[in-house]
Amino acid sequence: MKDLLANSLLPFVPSGKDYEASRRLFAELGFEERWESDGYAGFRNGGAEFILQRFDDEHFAQNFMVRLNVDDLDRWWDHISKKSLDQTYPGLWQPGP
Repeated sequence: MKDLLANSLLPFVPSGKDYEASRRLFAELGFEERWESDGYAGFRNGGAEFILQRFDDEHFAQNFMVRLNVDDLDRWWDHISKKSLDQTYPGLWQPGP
């Protein structure tokens, strides 16, 4: 069934209470915002893509998880941790790898 292979999977990521802050956060994490329309924004970094959705459901958001794979985790983490994003975005959980 090689002709039925999936090309991609784009999860809809909930924005939480502040859609605009979520857009800024993902940009600071290195994702390029490719488009935005009526509460939806498409982001990409390399081969990783997702759609940010203006959606605030605390129960759903607390259970939502995704995994981001990078070539050099230590280098990526060093770059991101220097941004102190947990100070800019209150409530952001930023544990080490």
